[in-house]
Amino acid sequence: GWRFLCWILSILVTGGDVTKVQGGTVLLSCKLTGADETLTQITWERMTRGNPPIPNLLTVLPINGPIFVGERDDRFKFIGNFNDRNGSLQLSNVRLMDEGTYTCIFTLFPSGNYRTKIFLNVLGKDVIMQWDLL
Repeated sequence: GWRFLCWILSILVTGGDVTKVQGGTVLLSCKLTGADETLTQITWERMTRGNPPIPNLLTVLPINGPIFVGERDDRFKFIGNFNDRNGSLQLSNVRLMDEGTYTCIFTLFPSGNYRTKIFLNVLGKDVIMQWDLL
């Protein structure tokens, strides 16, 4: 009989939705696994309540590190590691306007872009107070 060997290339970008109370610090976790190709850049985009004019938030390059696209926001800190294919971001002093979808994109050569979407849900402090009373 014939034997067929199937090689399945499973490139995976993992993240996860997050809920945070306004004013707190949140981790937007993003990692790439299963890819042997050359990583050329990591990009973060956002579509939030604050409706930023440019969806691109920042780009991480192998040498230069994170570069903000448009207005710089120092509340965002790149805490990942390019060589480890970790694109994680930390956002401090979370605001209601930060709520929305954050997209982490790994660009590989030659195959292209792999992404995951993370939804950040921001709770107002008054909501937490109500829960405390129950």
